[in-house]
Amino acid sequence: MRLLIALWLLISTWSLMPSLCLGATGSEYQAQEEDFVVTVDSRWAGSRSGGYHPIRIRIQNRSETRDMAITFRPSDSTLPNVTRTVNCPQNASTLVTLPVPMIGAASSGNLEFLSTRGRLRDLERSVSVAEQDLGSSRPGLLVISTKNADCSQFESAVSSTMGVSHGHFGTAYSENSAVVQPTMLPNMSIAYSGLDIVAMSLATLESLNPETREAILNWTRTGGLLLVTETGEAATSNPDLIKLTGLDRTAQQAEWIKPAQSLRLVVAIRTFDQYGNETSTNAASESPTTFLWKASDKTFAMRTYGLGHLAVFTDNPFPGTVHDWAWFINSNNIARFGRWANRLGINGRGDSSDFFHFLIPGIQSVPVYSFLLFITLFAVVIGPLNYFFLARRNRLNALIVTVPTLSIITSVALFVFSAVAHGFAVKGRVRSLTVIDQGLQTAVVGNRLSLYAGMVPSNGLQFSPDTVVIPLWPRDIEFEGGSVDWTQTQHLTNGFLRARTKTQYHTVVSQPERGRITVEAPSADTMKITNGLEWQLDTLVVGDDNGEAYFGQNVAAGTSATLKKITAEAANSLVSEIRDTTPALPDEYTSTNNINFFTGMNSRRNRFGYWGGVEQQFKLQDGSLEQELTAVRESLSREPSKSSTLKRRYFATMKHRPGIETGTKVDTVQEWHALIGFY
Repeated sequence: MRLLIALWLLISTWSLMPSLCLGATGSEYQAQEEDFVVTVDSRWAGSRSGGYHPIRIRIQNRSETRDMAITFRPSDSTLPNVTRTVNCPQNASTLVTLPVPMIGAASSGNLEFLSTRGRLRDLERSVSVAEQDLGSSRPGLLVISTKNADCSQFESAVSSTMGVSHGHFGTAYSENSAVVQPTMLPNMSIAYSGLDIVAMSLATLESLNPETREAILNWTRTGGLLLVTETGEAATSNPDLIKLTGLDRTAQQAEWIKPAQSLRLVVAIRTFDQYGNETSTNAASESPTTFLWKASDKTFAMRTYGLGHLAVFTDNPFPGTVHDWAWFINSNNIARFGRWANRLGINGRGDSSDFFHFLIPGIQSVPVYSFLLFITLFAVVIGPLNYFFLARRNRLNALIVTVPTLSIITSVALFVFSAVAHGFAVKGRVRSLTVIDQGLQTAVVGNRLSLYAGMVPSNGLQFSPDTVVIPLWPRDIEFEGGSVDWTQTQHLTNGFLRARTKTQYHTVVSQPERGRITVEAPSADTMKITNGLEWQLDTLVVGDDNGEAYFGQNVAAGTSATLKKITAEAANSLVSEIRDTTPALPDEYTSTNNINFFTGMNSRRNRFGYWGGVEQQFKLQDGSLEQELTAVRESLSREPSKSSTLKRRYFATMKHRPGIETGTKVDTVQEWHALIGFY
C-alpha cells in the first residue's frame, strides 16, 4: 500500500513540476522514509554573484507531530553549513525554505534530515546550487508561470547586447534563467535576493499567497526588477496592477518610461560555445519574424519602485525574438542595474576591491613588529641569558623551572598586550542609508558594517530572517567555513566573526516603517514640519512640490520645527559632509608599499580554475545605495535652492541611528547615517 501511495505521489508531483529554461541551476527529487515523504527542489536562477539560493522542501508527515532538522552540508568550506528545524504537524504538509548564503565557489552539498527518532538516510541526497560567476556577466531571470516559457531569446539578447566577455568554464555564457510554478514559491524576500529579474503575468501575481507576493515586492524595492506581463491594453493604468503593487499608495513620484522607438533595431547576434568562447557574430537580416512584439509605445513601460524597478508588458513577451528583447534591454539600461554585482557594487562570491576603504579607526593591523620584539627578547632571555646566568651559579638544573616560568610570563605578557591594545569587546564602524516610502509605510535599509572582535561573542551574529547579509573580504582571503541556523532567526556562527580579524558585511533589508515626517505647505520662505520618526535628525533638507529646498538642524524625534530656504553655505556644508564621510583608503595605507601589500596579492580563487577569465572588480561606491547619495550631493552642488531630485522628498543625516542591525552588541567607534524619504 505504501508503495502505491509513494508511486502516486511521485507521479502527481512530477506533473506539477515546473518547466525550466536550460540555464536553471539546481536539482530536484522525491524520497520517502518511515512516515515522511519529502519533495526537494533547489532549481533556481541567479545567485551566481551572491545573495541566497533557496532550497524548497515540502514535507508530508503521516504520523504524529514531530520536529525535523534539515541541514545542507556543502562540498567545500567556502559555503556554510545551513540548518533549520521545523515542526511537522500530524497528517499535514509543510513547505520549508532553506536559504543558502552564496559566498564562495562551492556549488553543491548534501541535504540531511534528522527527526526525533534519528537520522533519515533515505531522504538524503546531493543537491546543487548556483555556480560562481566572478565576472557577474548575466542577469538571473526567474519566470513564475503555470505554463512553460521559452527564455532562449532573452538569453540570446543578453549575450548580444550586454557586453559580456570571456569567463571561466562557460559560467559567463551559460543561460541564467529558470521557470518555476507558483506552488512552491518561498514567502521570504531573502530567497529572491540572488535574482536580478522576476517575471510573471498579472493573473499569476494576483493568485499568489499574500505573503509570497509581499516578499517579491519587498525584494523589488531593494533593487530588483519585476516584470508584470499580460496587463492588457490598460497597461500602466490597470487597476489590478495598481492595487496589487501599491502604486495607489506609494509616495514615490515616478514617471513610466515608454519604449524608445529609435532603439527598436536589428542587433548583431553573438553565439558562444559551452566554454564561453565566442563562436560567431551575425547581423540578422530583416524578415517578418525579426520582431514579434508590436511597434507601439504601449508594448512595455518601466518605472522606479523603491530602489528597484517595475516593468509592465501588455502581452506575453515570451519567447519574443532576440531583437525584441534587445529593444527592451537597451531602452531601459538593463545592462546597468539588471546585473547583481553592478547594482550592489560587489560580487558576494569574490573579494572586495575596496575592503580597506572602510576600516575601523584605531584598529590597525596585527602589531607584527611589537610581537617580533617580544619573541626576540623571549628567545634571547630564555636561551643564552638564562643558560649563562644559571651556569655561572652552577644551577643548570633550575632550567626545568625557569624555562616554563619564562614561557608562561611571556605568553601572559603577549595576551595582556593584545587585550590592552584592542580589548575584548566587539568594536565597529557603521554607515547606512535608509530610504522611506511614507505612502507604503516601508523602508529599505542598506548598511555597511565593519567589525573587530577582541573575543568572539558566544552567541555569534544574529540578523532578521529578511536581512541580506553579504560578507566582504580583501584579496587573498576567503570564507573558510561557518554555520547558519534559520530556526528562529538568521543566526551566524563558527567563522562569520573571528577573533582579532577585520570583518566586514554589507546588509540590505526592506522592512515596515510607520514613522513619517509631516510637511506643511511653505509660507514666506519657511516650511513647518513635524518629525514623527524615532531619530534625531542632525541636518534636514525638505523639498516642496516644486523642488524648492528648505533646511534645518537638530530636529529631535517627536518635535516640530520651522525650516528656512536653504542657503548656498548650508548646501555646501551638507555636500562636504557627504563627501567627507564617503569611505576612503586610510592614510596609513596610502603609501605605495602598503597599498601593494594589502591590495596587490593574487587571489586564492585561482585554485578554483578561474583561468583565462576576467575577474571584474566592483566597488560599493558604485552601487545603487551610494548612487542615491551621489545624486543628492550633485543636486545640492548644482542648485541648492531648487532641485527636481528633492521634489516631495527629504534628506537627512544622523550621527546616531538606533535600530540599525549590527548582528551583536557593538562598541561603535565611528558611524554616519543618511535618510531619504518620499512624502
